[in-house]
Amino acid sequence: MAKKKTCFIIMPITTPPDLVETYSGGREHFKYVLEELFVPAVEAADLEAIRPISEGSEIIHGDIIKHIETADMLLCDMSSLNANVFFELGMRTAANKPVALVKDRDTPKAPFDLNIINHYTYSSTLHSWEMKQQIGGLKNHLQSCLSKIDEGNALWKYFSVTVKAEPLEEKPGAEAQFALINKQLEYLRSLVEGQREGNPLSFADIDRMIDGNLPRPSRSRQSLRKKVEHRIRNMVNNQGVPAAVHVVGPDHFELEFFQGVQREIPGIEDFCRAVDSLARENKMSVDFVFDE
Repeated sequence: MAKKKTCFIIMPITTPPDLVETYSGGREHFKYVLEELFVPAVEAADLEAIRPISEGSEIIHGDIIKHIETADMLLCDMSSLNANVFFELGMRTAANKPVALVKDRDTPKAPFDLNIINHYTYSSTLHSWEMKQQIGGLKNHLQSCLSKIDEGNALWKYFSVTVKAEPLEEKPGAEAQFALINKQLEYLRSLVEGQREGNPLSFADIDRMIDGNLPRPSRSRQSLRKKVEHRIRNMVNNQGVPAAVHVVGPDHFELEFFQGVQREIPGIEDFCRAVDSLARENKMSVDFVFDE
């Protein structure tokens, strides 16, 4: 028995929050589309459906890239204009591999460069009484694309592309894997340092981040901290206070007064009270360090 050709499906996985109402409150809308329309239509076209989510895979992105490169056909759902989907479509196009484009009726139109390519539009409501027609229409679209499979990617024909992406001469090994791990660690480091600036990252921090126990830093909070730090420095400079400003935590400052400066010096205590009030107003704290 001849082995079936494969069809990898790329599509939105979750419903964007701003489109939940458009899809009748269905946060799992696209999972329903996958199982009730795409997979049945792909199988009806006598293709083996490869879902966009690989269960049990340690590196999901690796599986996605592999399927983008090796699948006989790629079904691309442009609905909601998902950025990840278009990135994956770009990879497939670079390899000059065939694609079957689809979108739902709630997505007004495809981007200009893709609008010239024949694509199938399906009903996003997917009522039970219209499923047979929807599956049949998509099956016909897939079979039409399959009949032109030897022509490669349609965008190449329309835009006269001549240079195809070539695979690396060397197979990825341990060095590439370590490079990926280092990038992931750097990302974790940036998250932790953004939340707890000034302290070194420990392996315990990484473990907590991976386990989900260390929340991501708030950009608005970081911005507020920088504004408060800037105001404190201006107060020090404008009033000529002999002190250095240090950031010792995300919401914690330290004013280190120069040698010989005492709290009892006229004006110093009022200055410290003003700085402390500014910090407290923004739910931050400040320590005053004197050389006593």
